[in-house]
Amino acid sequence: MCTIVIAHRIHPEAPLLVAANRDEFYSRRGHAPRILRDVPRVVGGVDGERGGTWMGATASGFFVGITNQRTWRVPDASLRSRGEVALGVLSAGSVRAAEDLLAELDADLYNDFNLVFGDGETLRLAYARRGKGVTLETLEPGFYALANDRLGSKEFPKTDHALSLSRRAIDAPIDEALRILGEAMASHDLPDERRIPPPPKGSPIPLDVVKRLQAICVHTTSYGTVSSTICAAEPGRVIRYAYADGPPCRAAYVGYESLFYG
Repeated sequence: MCTIVIAHRIHPEAPLLVAANRDEFYSRRGHAPRILRDVPRVVGGVDGERGGTWMGATASGFFVGITNQRTWRVPDASLRSRGEVALGVLSAGSVRAAEDLLAELDADLYNDFNLVFGDGETLRLAYARRGKGVTLETLEPGFYALANDRLGSKEFPKTDHALSLSRRAIDAPIDEALRILGEAMASHDLPDERRIPPPPKGSPIPLDVVKRLQAICVHTTSYGTVSSTICAAEPGRVIRYAYADGPPCRAAYVGYESLFYG
């Protein structure tokens, strides 16, 4: 599960400003950003178990981020990797090409997911559900937080807190904006318990864990936030790309901008 915060065409220096935490089982390794494709130049982290990525960008400022959709079931390990979809959309290199790829995607081959992509001019959100296909929506300029459900879902009150903590970044100079976002992504605060829906009967996720998953920076015994990425871009280029190799409450963000243009 992950949390993605996006400022779309509202920051004066960066029309696209994204902060994303990757939440995963500690046993599932991930690798820091690297060059994933040369043409177009694609940079992103790598899932050490099945390949693919959870977030990345191209040298032209096209970004993709993915979150798993919570279904209260154990994911079907026989299905294809969702990170493979994120990498494929990134490699498409543009919003239009990504839309064409997703229009042909067979959602039944993957566990459910939510995928956001954009280029500083257009921001699109795709919901992939087995048995229902892929639906796309366009997001207007604004400030958004996506967790493991549809945008605006009441199942994840953590998104309201993520927006509240990040809001000052909208008017801050770019480097200060990145610092504010980094602090927000390190938050362990939990929403009021009355706002956290309990798991359905028979869920493999106990109530205590459900509550702890409502932090932005998650820590449980076997699962939690394992890395964080912040990207600032405009049409045509990436301005900043910083990665924390570990939970952002402990790990420092390091710049990887050189990968896009080296």
